[in-house]
Amino acid sequence: PARAYLKCIKGHTAYESCERCSVRGTRVERRIVFSEQEGTSRTDDSFSRVEYSNHQTGISPFIAAGIPCVSSFVLDYMHVVCLGVVKRLLVYLTRGPKVCRLSVRQKDAISQKLIALRGKMPSEFARQPRGLHELDRWKGTELRQFLLYTGPVVLRTVLSPEKYQHFLSLTVSMSIMLESDERIRNAYLQYSLELIKHFVMCCADPYGKTFPVYNVHALIHLQEDASHLNCSLNDISTYLSVQMQ
Repeated sequence: PARAYLKCIKGHTAYESCERCSVRGTRVERRIVFSEQEGTSRTDDSFSRVEYSNHQTGISPFIAAGIPCVSSFVLDYMHVVCLGVVKRLLVYLTRGPKVCRLSVRQKDAISQKLIALRGKMPSEFARQPRGLHELDRWKGTELRQFLLYTGPVVLRTVLSPEKYQHFLSLTVSMSIMLESDERIRNAYLQYSLELIKHFVMCCADPYGKTFPVYNVHALIHLQEDASHLNCSLNDISTYLSVQMQ
């Protein structure tokens, strides 16, 4: 909401809410979902000339200041991925549609595996794992820990092979974009994009047609920031600002 207010654009629940491309969402069961992967890329010049009438609601003060309103506004992976996609995925697995909802036994198995890791995590982790019964209270760091470290371990024998491979495509893609070594990151960025597009393109199959909302669609644009700014997503995330405070 703050970004939409500052840039004078429509919010994340609008049909043409994507900040990076002109893809148009559709309404499915009272949600705006993005079944198409991406549309025509938005440019700073077109934005400054207020050419996106279905996306812009007015003239942003940043335009007068000469600040590029497309390329210079990064997509924060803490909100898009961790608090957005990862939590949505876990919510769908625990209490979502029948097509993807796990059984009580499966949920208990995941929780037991997570709780068994308590006290065994390296000191670099700020929080110890909690069970799925406390999912609504998980913080961003816990969701990041699940995405990159504990999730691939605790889900391996519980999810179906198709769902597990789908989850791994997100994990590996994000690991590449978060890599601090510039040489390694740049060598695999294209592969990261292919993985994330696969995740987005196939997400409706295991989780239902209401799953690909704004945050899920925004995944395919994260690689643009890592490439354009030539840095790890860790260096341009809200996690970094919280650590500095």
